Amino acid sequence: MEITRIENDKQKMIMMSLIVSEKFCKEIIPILDIDYQLVSQTFTGFYRTVLDWISEYYKKYKTSPGKDIKQIFETKTSTDKFEANERELIGQFIANLNDKFVREKNFNEDYVLDQARNYLRIANLELLQLRIDEAKANGNIDLAEALINSFKKIEKETSNINLVDVFQDVDRVIEILSEEDEYIFKWPGYLNRFIGGLSRGSFVCVTGPGKRGKSWWLKEIALTALFQGLRVAIFNLEMTEKEYLKRIAQNVCGEVSSKKNKEKLVQVPYFVPGENGIENINYREYKKTGIDTVKVRKKLVELRSMIRAGQLKIFSCPTDSLTVPGLKSELDKQVISGFSPDIIVVDFADILADTEKNEYRHAIDKKWKQLRGLALSSHSIVVTGSHSNSGTFKKNVGQADVSEDYRKVNHVTHMIGLNQTPVEKRAGVMRINVLANRTKYFNVEDYAVVLQNLHIGKCIIDSRAQKGIDLKACLALFQNEDWG
Repeated sequence: MEITRIENDKQKMIMMSLIVSEKFCKEIIPILDIDYQLVSQTFTGFYRTVLDWISEYYKKYKTSPGKDIKQIFETKTSTDKFEANERELIGQFIANLNDKFVREKNFNEDYVLDQARNYLRIANLELLQLRIDEAKANGNIDLAEALINSFKKIEKETSNINLVDVFQDVDRVIEILSEEDEYIFKWPGYLNRFIGGLSRGSFVCVTGPGKRGKSWWLKEIALTALFQGLRVAIFNLEMTEKEYLKRIAQNVCGEVSSKKNKEKLVQVPYFVPGENGIENINYREYKKTGIDTVKVRKKLVELRSMIRAGQLKIFSCPTDSLTVPGLKSELDKQVISGFSPDIIVVDFADILADTEKNEYRHAIDKKWKQLRGLALSSHSIVVTGSHSNSGTFKKNVGQADVSEDYRKVNHVTHMIGLNQTPVEKRAGVMRINVLANRTKYFNVEDYAVVLQNLHIGKCIIDSRAQKGIDLKACLALFQNEDWG
């Protein structure tokens, strides 16, 4: 029996993570120190050499090498004794890191750590089996049994239980309370104060009746996260790939979806100061000629230099073809290739497949439980949408209006209601309320006013507290007008 070597892409993932992450070094290097043969059997070629350099650096300085890896490379390969072919391979690997230091600096290291630890656990078990087989082949049964008894498991050493004696460990209590909340996602404008930031492990739902713009909101969240330097995975289960990309293009270009050079006038709302501190809504008129491949290419190239660490990948799957375990399996593959998402958008959760063919209501509950578990296990933010019942076409969305199964509210950390009358739609206005929030006080009867224009793919142009807007005066202008 031969031990399975870690494939090159997995070795690359582990090596890249060790270079940029102190936490990764702290967790993985002690595992590799358990058994020299584990390292030599599982890491191949120049990766084995680079691993030795990283380990030496970490043990001396107690941090990851980061950009110092370039200097280490120059120093270690400067002698004639170093093999030229290996020097060339390592040199190419180091050179390709230049554009990755920023991208990898704030990556989802906990997710990658889980994957790396699992790979090494498998390799450790295979190494044990190899040694047992060799002992048995030599007739040394005592040695085989001793190998089993002395086997060292690879596991996360930190306990899942944190204990604080509140009235004795006062300094620890103060230390914990003084720590800043680790929000990795911030909503644009006033919405961030209204809803609150999102941390890893959050499970967010946007809810409203059909054709209220839930998919637009999911795309807006994804793009907002992208420009905050986060990695985003979108699972598109409802539209064709072309339809989805077209909506993304509309948003980033700020264009209508009409044919090229067919001019369309678009009115874009904005807030203006009014009397007594109450704001009004005005409109600017723009001439739009529609998206085309030339505009899209130019905009994507322009934005590519701005997003820096951010990444956006869209996975399009037919409705009822992807399960939550299947989704997780695809994400695990992406982690191996170096893409560990911070935000996972599922458009929509209800149309994920159920392989066990449960009664529909219970199948919905199970899928939402699984997505909550995915948010925690992948150390990411999971965002999805849900229909509200038909009554919300004519009234505001409340906590009891979630379609199919009310238990959805129990599984999410945040739920946001989309409220809009026909007049508000013509005016480019939507009112948002918070239906669930585990991290911040909320009142379902409080609303934020959001300006939007879906003709140009923008569902969040600006936002304010409703009490600070003369909304009635604005809407009066649109009672009998078509919104352009």
